[in-house]
Amino acid sequence: MLSKSRVLAGRQCSKRFWLAVNRPELRIITPDVQRRFQQGHRLNDVVHGLMPDGVLIGPDVPLADALKITRRHLDRTPDQPLFETTFSRHRVPIQADVFQRDDGAWRLTEVKSSTRVKPYHLLDWAVQTWVIREAGYPVEQTLLAHADTKFTYAGDGDYAGLLKAVDVTEDVEALLPEVPDWVAQCLAALAGQQPASDIGPSAQTRSPALTSTMVARRYPSIRSQTCRMAAASSTCCWQKASSTCAISPRVD
Repeated sequence: MLSKSRVLAGRQCSKRFWLAVNRPELRIITPDVQRRFQQGHRLNDVVHGLMPDGVLIGPDVPLADALKITRRHLDRTPDQPLFETTFSRHRVPIQADVFQRDDGAWRLTEVKSSTRVKPYHLLDWAVQTWVIREAGYPVEQTLLAHADTKFTYAGDGDYAGLLKAVDVTEDVEALLPEVPDWVAQCLAALAGQQPASDIGPSAQTRSPALTSTMVARRYPSIRSQTCRMAAASSTCCWQKASSTCAISPRVD
């Protein structure tokens, strides 16, 4: 079984992907990463409070049950926001932060604690959009809800205005044709042996549809940069002395 994060890892580096699947005990969660995980959980709680009519699929719900809950909810009350909406196609399960039908169109909203759109976010949402469409729900709009730097917390649990929505639909659409190849390459690698190459980005990790020029044009707040999947889902530290990989996931 793959996952969204594993597909993104496979785009970064074949060895990092192989280790994530076959040697998960090597993954190291640093205090900083743990702090960011907790920050993300707190933000999700805030989002749920901002959409009081939404329904949450809990974190301890088994995959099979989460899929059934999702299908039932979207069949009966599609206009009601569903948090942690769960889909799985082609051995790639995903959970969307918020999914609902709005004015007859399916909308995917992903929440990030960052203060701007980042290039690897688009790769993340391309995988999610592809899986959701393969599951039979034609996503027509993809939004990023990120923290608004102009927000001032007034107290009393009032977080209205914390999140700023950015429509990234067009750029996600440009990436979608590549996703089947990403998944196919990862599935093929599952049965292989550990790659001999050192961990790290290579020319093959870049996405032709995602360039620094494109991202800067769409989202002026992003500094010009070379888009590498080394920043897509995690950062890795290759410890040559012990020949092990410390996998530290990116969570923002």
